[in-house]
Amino acid sequence: MKARVYIGWGVLEELRGDLAAAERKFQKALTTATEVSLPSIAAHAHQFLIPLTSAMFEDAFGHAVAAARLYTDSDPDLPRLASDTGALFSDHGYFGLAMLLYEAALPKFSRTPDLLACYANVGRAAAALGQKQRFSEAWTEVERLSRGPLAQYHAESLLELATGAVTLRYWKPAAKMVGEARSVAERLGSATTLERIAKLLATIDGRTGGDVQRDPEPRLEEFALRLCDRLSSD
Repeated sequence: MKARVYIGWGVLEELRGDLAAAERKFQKALTTATEVSLPSIAAHAHQFLIPLTSAMFEDAFGHAVAAARLYTDSDPDLPRLASDTGALFSDHGYFGLAMLLYEAALPKFSRTPDLLACYANVGRAAAALGQKQRFSEAWTEVERLSRGPLAQYHAESLLELATGAVTLRYWKPAAKMVGEARSVAERLGSATTLERIAKLLATIDGRTGGDVQRDPEPRLEEFALRLCDRLSSD
């Protein structure tokens, strides 16, 4: 129970925008779950730590590897781990591997927030890979999913898609997406998201920037392929 409480507490801190506090709570959840041998909760703690440590790739990737080791193939959060790891890879330029993980995870999702985030991630990766048709398809799905009630990850998803639009030099659509994201983020009081919005707006105003694909190391490719295999065998 203590480990679960720390997970929930960490999620609340993250929603409040206090990422340092969220990281501390997830670390406490991980320590507690490890001490009393609760692999599923430990896996969740590792997974929640991936985006919070994404600036330090090796730390974040270590959390992804540890979570994958602890999750069973039947765990319903395994597809979300693939999507979260794909986001980590995207943040560091490994868009080919990110796309593999997104496409493997996408058929497993049914909740609107998960679909919204994953399609937006697909759009950004597709843009970086020069796949304009796939970007357009993902864009269509994000717009469709955005018509309903305000969903979790809404603003963040619009930002991811806008980043893809910037890469393709679709300046007007990118500015429109960022404007919609800002409207949502201001309503929710998302300080971290508003900071990202300001940076992306500066990029759009300067007509510069965009994602660049990097060649992955063999160990990253091996991890991604193994995780995709686990999802396809379900």
